[in-house]
Amino acid sequence: MASAARYIRMFEYGMILLRHHPSEMNHGNHSTLKRHERSSRGNRLVLRITAVCVGLLAALVSACASPKVGYDYDRGADFTAYRTYEWMPDSRSPAGDKRIDNDLVDARIRAAVDGQLRQKGYTNPAAGRPDFYVSYQAAVTDMMKGASTQRYIGDRASGLYTTVSDVHPYKDGALLVDIVDGATQKLVWQGTASAEIDPALTARERDERIARVVKAMFDHFPP
Repeated sequence: MASAARYIRMFEYGMILLRHHPSEMNHGNHSTLKRHERSSRGNRLVLRITAVCVGLLAALVSACASPKVGYDYDRGADFTAYRTYEWMPDSRSPAGDKRIDNDLVDARIRAAVDGQLRQKGYTNPAAGRPDFYVSYQAAVTDMMKGASTQRYIGDRASGLYTTVSDVHPYKDGALLVDIVDGATQKLVWQGTASAEIDPALTARERDERIARVVKAMFDHFPP
């Protein structure tokens, strides 16, 4: 991801500065007072850079974090008997949100689910009723998240470090996939996944992102 690469470059630059902070340099004989002042400034610089690097590392981990996945299933269902599937008629449940209630998102989700099921050997029936049906629901929720960092306030002589919380909004996307038995019409498996949405992704990156989320979910199907 482009954002992840940017965080990596910023983190590496911070580490370069950290390795070359003034407290590690010695240019001849200086008085004890000047060495103390230089060391004090260097230590403050180290703490500042360390706080920045920790913040960047946390942001990098967040940017690359895997989707949160969960699943539930009917313990009495015989999943080994399933061979064929179809999408349930009107399988897309409207969320009332144009960001996800559109043909582009629908096509991406269906393609990702079809790809996972076919990799596992499931096919569409040549005729008649399938062994199970598939449907999905999607939603986008506006959320807030924050991170705490240390900042230096004041001048060199009387300054201090304080913890500051930075809060910013983000959008969390959630996907729910249902597997319904073809004969009983009962829900036998349900997968859920959620991940932060990056509005700056290209069309190709959106394809890849949804594919990764769906794969993480279907790693647990059949249970």
